[in-house]
Parts: sequence; structure tokens; C-alpha cells
Amino acid sequence: MGTLRLFLACVVIVAHTSASGLLPCIGGKHAVRIFFIISGFYMAMILSEKYHEGDRRKWLFYSNRALRIFPPFWIVLALEIIVTLAFSSLGRSPEDSPWLPAFQFLVEHGKWGVVSAYVVSQISSIGVDLMFLFTITKDATLEFYHGSAGPGEFRGWKPFPMGQMWTISCELLFYALAPFLNRLRPHWLVGLWLLITGFAISSYHWLPANVSTVATDFMGLMQMGYFLGGMVAYHVLRPRMNILPRWAHFTLVLLLVLLIVGFSPATSISYTGSEMMLYLLTIVTLPALFSQTSKLGWDRWLGSLSYPVYLVHVSVIRIGDQLGFKKTLSATTQGHLLFTGICIVVSILLAAALASLVENRLDRWRQRRVPHSA
Repeated sequence: MGTLRLFLACVVIVAHTSASGLLPCIGGKHAVRIFFIISGFYMAMILSEKYHEGDRRKWLFYSNRALRIFPPFWIVLALEIIVTLAFSSLGRSPEDSPWLPAFQFLVEHGKWGVVSAYVVSQISSIGVDLMFLFTITKDATLEFYHGSAGPGEFRGWKPFPMGQMWTISCELLFYALAPFLNRLRPHWLVGLWLLITGFAISSYHWLPANVSTVATDFMGLMQMGYFLGGMVAYHVLRPRMNILPRWAHFTLVLLLVLLIVGFSPATSISYTGSEMMLYLLTIVTLPALFSQTSKLGWDRWLGSLSYPVYLVHVSVIRIGDQLGFKKTLSATTQGHLLFTGICIVVSILLAAALASLVENRLDRWRQRRVPHSA
């Protein structure tokens, strides 16, 4: 599934360079949700096969997840801050998502409690998703999101140097609950999945319209259904996939690939129906996809790049913006796609360097810790 994970990371880059409408594939929102489904599948698998022997293994699971997430994140965060301050000293700022002016705005208004909350939230990646629910007004107060920001206002995520970490904020919630969820019997797991999914869908009816939109798109609890769907794929569907012939596995994978790359044409029939089909087909197909790719070393290597690509891509886009490439190239459709392609290539190269210098070394240590704890 590594190739799929890297492709999804590239789809997020396409979305953040505002090129989604130029391609027929899924958008960034769909890519992130499929990531959550894959995460649920993987967490169910490793908890069942590596960390299933009591509380000691549970805390080992938590510490290994932290080692996977935080060291590369903190490195990229430090570099993002340094690069932004360097460009700011030269009088340059990205046109899209400039976090430094928003952060300085809060400092200048003396909102030290809010500033401290942003700093702690960014460093820990806890609560980043919740700030998407707010708008910062022109007098530097927080209000629930009420639509497009007015003059002097900006979205609650703007002061974050790495606002894309809202997805990791969600994942941290999932990881905290995963060892307990993994102990549920399959029928209880399915029931909880349906309950949480229904809760998220119904929020459109009991939350204010503007808040429900951002809550269902970003809030961790509302994303929980996708993670649970991945766990259902492992515990309920995977044991039953062996009865299907190999050609059926291939057919499922092919259908999922076709829907992912041709999502926009499918939405002309029914957008909601296409979304539901996308997520359900992902859940059903994951066991088959894993069985077909789990022994492919090159696929695992590509998958290992997905997280560092996600970490660095916003900084790459901002640097391209500050250097003037985005404005120059995005004047035409071909130029816009070229800028997106450059951002993808640069992000992958930086991700490979980050993986080689940091992640791979940490991963070898993390893997050694599991048998040593037995």
C-alpha cells in the first residue's frame, strides 16, 4: 500500500497548490480520509501482531508512535520557522497562508494566553484540528467559524507554522484510543464504526451550518469513523478475503484505482454517492491491496516517504511562492501544473533525505525495541 500512500500525499500537494480542479482525481480532503482508513488498518494489524501482550506493550506502542511522528516533525518545524524568518527579514512573505503576520498580530494585541496555546498546540500537535473551528477577529478574539473571514479577520489555523498537522492531531486521538478499540469484538467494532459515522453525518442537522462544515472536515472526533473503518477492514474483512480468488482481489484494487484517478467524472452522477463509494471501496479493498503489496520492498520504501512528504510540502510551496515561481507559473494552466509538479518532485527529494537521515535510523531502533521488550 506504500505506492497508494505516497500518491495520496501527492494529491494533498495538488490541493494545496490549488490545482485540484485541473485534474480528474480525488481532492485533498478525500486523500486525507483515505489516509485515516489506511492508518486504522495498520494500527489494528500492528496492535494485533506486535503489541498484544498487556500494558507494557501498550506503552511501547505509544512511545514508538511518538518516535515515528515527532522527531521529523520538530526538525521540519524548526526549518520552517528559520526559513520564514529569513524571508521576512528580506521583506518577502507568501501570498497564501502566511503564518508569521497572523502570529505577530496576536503578539501585538497582547494575547499571550492565546499565543501560548498556539505554541503548545503546534509543538505537541494536540488540538491543532480544533483551531479550524474558529475565526480570529480584528480585535484578536476567537469566535466560532462564521464563514469567509471579513476585513482584518483570519482563520483560526493561520498562526500555525504547520497547520497541516491537524491531521496528526487527529491521528494522536486515534492512537490514544487504538489499543482499547482493538480489544473490541468484531461486532462491537462494526457497531461503533456505524455509530461514529452516523454521528458525524448527522452533525449537519444539529450543529450550526458553518461550524458543521469545518467540524466534519477537520475535527478529530468527526474523522474517527474513517479510522474505525480501517480497523473493521482488518478484523472483519481480512480474515474472509482468503475465500476470494486472486482475480477478485485484483478486480477490487483496479476498481479502487479507477475511482481514485477518475473521481471528478464520477461525481457528475452523484457527488455524495461517489464519496460513499470511494470510502466503502477503500475499506473493502484494503485487505486485498495489502496482501498483494506487503512483500514488495520498493512499495514499502515509497510508503515510507509519504509522511515526510506531507511534512515538508507546505514549506516547499511557500518557498516557491516567496521566490516568485508560483505567481509567474500559475498564470496559465500548464504553468500551474508545472509549479505543482515541481513542488511534488522537490518534496519527494527532501522527504527522501529526511527519511534517510532521520526516519530510517529511528525506525530501526523502534523495530528493535519490540522484541527486546518481550
